[in-house]
Amino acid sequence: MPPAISSRERFFRTVAMGSLAAATYHALVALGAVTGDGSPTWRHALFAGIDAVGAVLLVRRPRWLVFPVAVLAVQQFGSHGRRVVAWWAADRAIDWISIVLLLALTATVVLLWQERRLSA
Repeated sequence: MPPAISSRERFFRTVAMGSLAAATYHALVALGAVTGDGSPTWRHALFAGIDAVGAVLLVRRPRWLVFPVAVLAVQQFGSHGRRVVAWWAADRAIDWISIVLLLALTATVVLLWQERRLSA
C-alpha cells in the first residue's frame, strides 16, 4: 500500500494542476486558438511559460521557491485584484477565477514560507 499523501502535499499538487491549466489557457491564447482577455500575445506566452515552470517547481518545492512565488503573488494582486474590483464596480459581477487564483497564491506563499522555516 502506498504511503498516505499529506493534506499539504495534496494542496501543492492541486495548485500545480491549476498552474498547468493556466499554462494551457495562456498557450492557447498566445497561439490564437482561443480568444483572450485583450492582453498582448507576448504576455500570454510569458505566463504560459511561468505557469508551466511553476507547476513543476510546486511539486519539487526548492527552499527558494517562496521568493519568486511571492513576487508573482504581488503581480497577480495588481492585475487580477484590479480586475476583481473593476468587475464588481461596473456590474456587481464576481470574477471567481481571479478570486480563487488570489486565494490560492496567498495560501501557497504562506505554506512555502512555513516549509522553508521548518526545513532550516
